[in-house]
Parts: sequence; structure tokens; C-alpha cells
Amino acid sequence: VALVGGLSKFGGGTIHAARLAASAPDLDTDVASDACVASTSPANEGYDVVAYFSLKPDEAAVLGSSGLTATYHGYEYYFSSEANRAAFAKSPSSYVPQFGGFCAYGISSETFWTWDAVQKSGPEANPEVWMVKDGKLYLFMYELPKRKFLQGNIDARIEAGREVWASFVGDEPDVFANTGCYWSDVA
Repeated sequence: VALVGGLSKFGGGTIHAARLAASAPDLDTDVASDACVASTSPANEGYDVVAYFSLKPDEAAVLGSSGLTATYHGYEYYFSSEANRAAFAKSPSSYVPQFGGFCAYGISSETFWTWDAVQKSGPEANPEVWMVKDGKLYLFMYELPKRKFLQGNIDARIEAGREVWASFVGDEPDVFANTGCYWSDVA
């Protein structure tokens, strides 16, 4: 690890059909093949991945600072405090979001995603819609996918997501991070 030294959830507003269609991959577009995992932007849209673990459920995520960063697997992570950066430096894999920071429901349950499609277009996540379960951070596109993820056997859904993610990235689940496929409710 190299050291380099509000809550906006979907609240039932209108989702435009074109925006929903955009969440499914379109492999015929001219988007760069690695637009979602390119290491040219901060991981997790600059939100402090350590801060989630001290928040109450549904509390607003905490933005990090470009002045407090750490690099892990070539991705830059932002932090809101030196203490959070130090905690990350000791154990980065304890804090990075599962499934690369893509929507946990999309990875675990939407069977149309391929690795090529994930790299290119998602499934998008909103760092403000999250949960920590068993010491692991999961992000979601908005509240509905989060609710769907929580229905039924959550452990089985998590295991399904791990299997899908492993089929994409192999034995190193943290080697890729979402740096460019984010959802925001801009109705």
C-alpha cells in the first residue's frame, strides 16, 4: 500500500426509461472497454471506504480528500482522516467494497453481466447506498436493488456474487475497483 499524502438515496422519484435501459450493458457503443475500472479516477467515487464501518445503517457516506490518499492495486482511495488512511494501509482488503464496488445486487443476481460489460458500463453503484454485513462493505445502485439484495437468503446471494465476481477476476477479488460507473438520482 502506497500512501500519498447527506444522504442522496433513491427515494421513489421518477426513473426515466432511458436511464433504466442504460443500466443494462450495450456492447455496441463506443465507450472505452475499461471505462469503469480505469485507474485514472479515484475508487469509490472518492468516498472514504473506512468511514462506512463507523456509520450507522443508512447514514450518509463520507467523502474523502484528494490530500489523504492510499494506493491499492493501482487504484487511488481517498480518506477523510489520517486515522482512516492508516487503518486502510494496515489492511486494505478489510475495507474495499465487495465486487469491486459495483452494485452488489447486479453482480449477484443479474445474469446478463459479463466481465467485458462490467468493465464498460457497470452495474453502476451509488456510494451513498450501502450496507456492511459480516465486516464487508456492499454498494448498490439505489434503494430498490438494495432491498432486493436483502430479500430471502442474503448469505446465498452474497455467495452467488462471490462466485460471479471470481469468474470475472480470478483469485484476487480486490484487483479491480469501480472508478467510473456510478448512479446518481438526478431526476
